[in-house]
Amino acid sequence: MNKKKKTMAFLAAMVVAGGMSAQKQVKDCTSKHQVETNTFWNNWFISAGGGGQIYFGDGDSQGDFGKRIAPALDIAVGKWFTPGIGLRATYSGLQAKGFGFGSYAYGTKNDKGVYRQK
Repeated sequence: MNKKKKTMAFLAAMVVAGGMSAQKQVKDCTSKHQVETNTFWNNWFISAGGGGQIYFGDGDSQGDFGKRIAPALDIAVGKWFTPGIGLRATYSGLQAKGFGFGSYAYGTKNDKGVYRQK
């Protein structure tokens, strides 16, 4: 075998070996509906995300697409109580930008007759 085939065979063997070592022994339980719970400080999670967002409102097609792109931020914290029941609190968004006919508008009208919104 050439070096590339040996490397691929080695990587495939490592993936299979890693999968075998990740197997877990299952406890013998008396009920098929039994759920094991943990203490309060276990099973917490935090997530974060970011990107861009665009608002599609009534007057937005009258404004420039590039001026409607606004930053987006998502932050969440939560806890799993059981494998199927959890609770999460999330903050989503930073601001919205767009174009409209009067509400939350500022500045002067553009050439298409709409105001900028933020």
